[in-house]
Amino acid sequence: MEKYIKFATIKFMSNFENPFNNIIEILETLLFFVIYWYVFRTLYQGKQTVDGITCSMAVTAMLLSIGFDYSYYKGKMYIQEKMRQGTLLVELIKPVDFRLRLLFEDMGKTLFFVVFRYLPVVLIAMLFANLQGPKSSFHFILFFISVFLGYIISWLFDFVCNEMAFFTLSVWGIVSIKNALIDVFGGVFVPVWFLPVAVRHILIFTPVLSIYYIPVNLYFGLYDGVKMILAILYQILWIVLLGWISDRVWKRGIDQVILKGAG
Repeated sequence: MEKYIKFATIKFMSNFENPFNNIIEILETLLFFVIYWYVFRTLYQGKQTVDGITCSMAVTAMLLSIGFDYSYYKGKMYIQEKMRQGTLLVELIKPVDFRLRLLFEDMGKTLFFVVFRYLPVVLIAMLFANLQGPKSSFHFILFFISVFLGYIISWLFDFVCNEMAFFTLSVWGIVSIKNALIDVFGGVFVPVWFLPVAVRHILIFTPVLSIYYIPVNLYFGLYDGVKMILAILYQILWIVLLGWISDRVWKRGIDQVILKGAG
């Protein structure tokens, strides 16, 4: 495990190489939030709630979603790139698990983004936006557990999409569609609460709700005791399912690469 932690540390430290880019990212994120903060204030003008959701809840949910967008994995087409470079087999014979290395490297990058790009935006937003805190310290802890589970779901979902490189010439379209679906239906642009009920019922059969929607609802305490347990179990179920799919596709894909290499 120590060697994987080193991979994460190296990835974390590498992001310090361009401080100017980090400043630009903070300003860009802050601008994005301010635009949506103003939009929600305008939409809620003269209204206390919309579908039971207050303006402060909507604004806070948007800020949380921005944090998720920073945290959750939206990687490059790394398997496709390795295959085109002809270096995938070389990666596989190294004394480290290729998938675990990618996961820990992403954790290092994510930690940097959250601490040095997202938290500054949160601190600035607290100065002028009417943000709503978690329902209780217990809900805050449960929120972080759910965020971690959502992170693993997002990473596995992305990895499954990248594994399609074993069977197609390009995964750019697949990865792009996946990212767009998560952004649109996950809550980055519009809180899931405001999506049509029929759409939310369809999303139940996808991992999308586990990535953004469930952590936000736990933060605000919108689930009672039983629903909180079911929500966490729902996320764990998606981790198991995506992990199983990823492992099956990975083994089949690697077998295909080895056969082609041997041929």
